[in-house]
Amino acid sequence: MANPDSLRSRFGKPDADRVYQLAHSPTPTQLSLQIKHALEIIELAIVRFGVDGLSISFNGGKDSTVLVHLFAAALYRNSSIPTSSEPEPNLKISGLYIRCQSPFAEVDEFVNHCQTIYNIDLMTVDNSLKNGLGAFLAERPSIKAILIGTRATDPNGGSLTDFDPTDSDWPSIIRVHPILDWGYSHVWEFLQKLEVDWCKLYNSGSAFHSLKHFQIDL
Repeated sequence: MANPDSLRSRFGKPDADRVYQLAHSPTPTQLSLQIKHALEIIELAIVRFGVDGLSISFNGGKDSTVLVHLFAAALYRNSSIPTSSEPEPNLKISGLYIRCQSPFAEVDEFVNHCQTIYNIDLMTVDNSLKNGLGAFLAERPSIKAILIGTRATDPNGGSLTDFDPTDSDWPSIIRVHPILDWGYSHVWEFLQKLEVDWCKLYNSGSAFHSLKHFQIDL
């Protein structure tokens, strides 16, 4: 089990290599195929929008934690860094955290922890989804697309595709859904197999049900 307080200090090239090794396993599993497909979507987004035009919606939930780990791996694989295990400025991830009302303190602590792990330049907004996204794009006009950890089984997730524009009455951006076809079991298998830190509230039975559908939908 990953320990968000002590296990990981910084995502580096060895972590990225481990993700890609699992994705291209000589004996493919359902998880390895899911990882491979997710990485292909992220890599396509990098090609289409560029690193500077791509961001992530991150809220500390299990799905967005999987997604930021995949995104960081793809950035390393598509960078020119040959051996370094430390992030460089061009690998900084642009992120949006729309904080829910009365968030658990542990969630904010974990989000801050992940900012360090993944080198996220995170804009935190206490506002509605629509207004928060608008404020984010106004401050970062180079952003053209945002990675979101929505899965098909989430509310409103069944009609989504890998790349979807926002509705006409929303701030204009392309929503990218790399883990849309992942199941609940894939998420937890990924976190455990790759020893990814997750919010410790998931380990608490009393808080689990509050976090079960912890997802930002744009």
